[in-house]
Amino acid sequence: MSTKNVLMIVALPFFSNRGSPILVYNYLKPLVEIGYKIDILTYPEGKDIKVENVRIKRIPKLFFLKDTPIGMSINKLIYDFILLIYGIYYGIKKDYEIVHGQHADGALIGFFIKKLKKIKLYYTVHSLVSEEMKIRKSRGYKILSKFYDCIENLLYKNADKMFLVSPSFKKRIAEFGYENKAFFIPDVSEINKIDEELNRELAKFRDKIIITYAGNLEAYQGIDLLLESFALVEKEDGMLFIVGGIRKDVDRYKKFAERLGIKNVRFFGQQSFDKIHTYLSNSDILITCRLEGGNIPSKLFTYLCYGKPIIATNITAHNIVLENNKNALMCDLNKKDIAEKINLLLKEKELRIKLGNEAKKLHEEKYNRGIYKKILKELY
Repeated sequence: MSTKNVLMIVALPFFSNRGSPILVYNYLKPLVEIGYKIDILTYPEGKDIKVENVRIKRIPKLFFLKDTPIGMSINKLIYDFILLIYGIYYGIKKDYEIVHGQHADGALIGFFIKKLKKIKLYYTVHSLVSEEMKIRKSRGYKILSKFYDCIENLLYKNADKMFLVSPSFKKRIAEFGYENKAFFIPDVSEINKIDEELNRELAKFRDKIIITYAGNLEAYQGIDLLLESFALVEKEDGMLFIVGGIRKDVDRYKKFAERLGIKNVRFFGQQSFDKIHTYLSNSDILITCRLEGGNIPSKLFTYLCYGKPIIATNITAHNIVLENNKNALMCDLNKKDIAEKINLLLKEKELRIKLGNEAKKLHEEKYNRGIYKKILKELY
């Protein structure tokens, strides 16, 4: 089996414990196993990882820029420009068969490399440019919507293949006439090793029924709604864990929880990969209150593999994967309905077991690592 070289443009801090970097990380071992050698060109920030036949190339760190936040920022604009220069340099210097852009900015850089080197361009569509700008309430969204359309059309037209994190994206891509090049690849997750020290620390909460949210604390994740809902929960044996988020967001939500009078809530901030899995392992119920969007959150696949009952808001991003009253409880975007679903699971142990078993079954039948590797091999 001959090894093929891939230049993967990862226009974000890599590796870091959030959805997109985890999705990128999940590509690596399966691609190496089927015969690819991968160079990752990425930001200066992030944790180095060790995967055979994978090398991380970082652009220089600029001393006047702080850590790059999620979403659009001046950091991102500057680093993407530097990434473009380095991408062109490496693209010309080395013989790559494929340039693989992660996110729109990674694919846009890949577009220039493709034009210079006449190689294949693959594009992992983590989110739709137009939808992401709308959800994040970017300034001038309505005025710039035509510009976003042009960017999308350019990427869809020039990508040889597009890997979608959600099948709902096909509808948007079909508007430009390129849906025949777009393929849904569900993310994959598996139970990770337990952090034994943290596991012992969490033992003090085992007299409670633990409800856990794991992820960033951006506004679209609905943390305000989650806390308002939990303030209405009747039973006192429920404990809410919120795992993730940068310091300023954690502090803000702590104050919000205090104003709501919530006592049984704990904020743990950003955690390492092992520790996140330890929190999930110690949980009885998993929850996501995302407010809108069609991109399936990576956390959903992680939730499923733990075989825990899931509560999720009834939006496209969730109901593509989950089925109400079968492997999850879906709820409306209001605090009363979410509180009712939490109360129901706190009271009904048998329902928790049933939903958890169905969630595990869904993972094993549709979203396991073997299926994931097979899909990648066929498409790559």
